[in-house]
Amino acid sequence: MAQAGNNLRMESIPLERLHDHPDNDYPTSESELADLMASIRSDGLAQLPLVRPHGDGYQIIAGHRRVECYRRLAREDPASYGTIPCNVATDCDDERALILLDATNLMTRQLTPAERARRFERLWKAVPALRKKSPELRGVRTSQVISDIITRETGQPISRASVDRAMAAGRRAKEVAELADRRSDELAPEWRKEIRRREGFTPEAVNAIAGKDESAQHTLWADYQREQMTPRQLERSLERKAPKTDRDVDQALDQVTKLLRDVSAWNAKYGAEVSAYRLDYIRRQLDKLQALL
Repeated sequence: MAQAGNNLRMESIPLERLHDHPDNDYPTSESELADLMASIRSDGLAQLPLVRPHGDGYQIIAGHRRVECYRRLAREDPASYGTIPCNVATDCDDERALILLDATNLMTRQLTPAERARRFERLWKAVPALRKKSPELRGVRTSQVISDIITRETGQPISRASVDRAMAAGRRAKEVAELADRRSDELAPEWRKEIRRREGFTPEAVNAIAGKDESAQHTLWADYQREQMTPRQLERSLERKAPKTDRDVDQALDQVTKLLRDVSAWNAKYGAEVSAYRLDYIRRQLDKLQALL
């Protein structure tokens, strides 16, 4: 559950006095809302929304989906759902509200890699201001500060190493998403969606897919689905099937030449026969070279 210091009070608030946070750009599917509405009807709220006094009402920090479900349910039964119980944070400024918004959603939402990246970046940008307010944070690594914030505010531990990995994965995902956007006209719809949704695609793989015609992309998609490939497995498959270039031939020729020189040097130095294993390895390298020619 998201926290906001110790100054919390529970209050039932009319829906019309609740306003969404302007930075709440987290997507919600209709199926998610339908499932949550059914749960609220049968069991009530498992967790109260977190809000703060703001303007002429209250601003939602965590719980936008729960409030939206109440709004929909209130159309059918305003007496039961016209107000919603909330935890009210009385000491939550703009900066803290945004931190809580991102920290909570990072741990409770199913986000795409690019979406996770944007949330971690916002937390990263908030740390310098926190250091000014709290001198004890000076000298502490930013990823450790973020780890402590998420653990404290959500009650779900996350290590500094996990934050570092998530940030690195997010940067890669952001790069891939931007490339997919630039080449969106060349990508089949199913590939556009998958590349943005799933972590692990690389710019090289995106370019290889986009470089294929529509029929080839559909065939590749069928193979990807049928074989349940990971993005890495897909990339290896694309590499194996890629047209060979002069550079590939040169690299293979260099490898064979080096092996033959090693054999010659071995014979000159030791006067011994070359092992059958090494000869077989050279033969396999020659076969690869022949396949490229």
